[in-house]
Amino acid sequence: MKKKISYLWILPQLLLSTIFLLGVSYGFIKSFLGENGLSLEHYQEIMGRGDTVPSIFYTLRLSLLSSFLSLALAILFSFFLLQMGEKWKRLEAFFRIAIMMPHSLVALFFLFLLSSNGFLARLFYSFSWISSQTDFPALVYDEKGIGIILSYLWKELPFVLFFSLPLAYQLD
Repeated sequence: MKKKISYLWILPQLLLSTIFLLGVSYGFIKSFLGENGLSLEHYQEIMGRGDTVPSIFYTLRLSLLSSFLSLALAILFSFFLLQMGEKWKRLEAFFRIAIMMPHSLVALFFLFLLSSNGFLARLFYSFSWISSQTDFPALVYDEKGIGIILSYLWKELPFVLFFSLPLAYQLD
């Protein structure tokens, strides 16, 4: 009897997953339908634009760079925390908070922190390190995506750290 009840708990997840997959499938099928039936005209139109391919490569570059940076930093931090021993428990709460923060909140945080009228620009201006807030380097809407990479690092680093730390504990 208990086994049958435990399988009932999976029904809501199956229902939600089915609805999600049906929506994705419907959108995918509709993307291949043109005015005269099956067609690739939508994809040809998107790929024919001059900004699509550079945008795809920009996104791939930012995501790969932030992923590799978070992996490398997580490995370094895991060995550092391994040397700290029990003192790591104090830092664990900090990493848990970073994991629990939604991505939209992190994006807003970095927008308010790094923009030309954000907290750091005002701080630099108040200490007279810059002559005006607009002199603060563009870290949010820059071509290099520094603000995006920093926000991804904030989100990814604690997550990767929690997976790499147990592996570091197993090493001699």
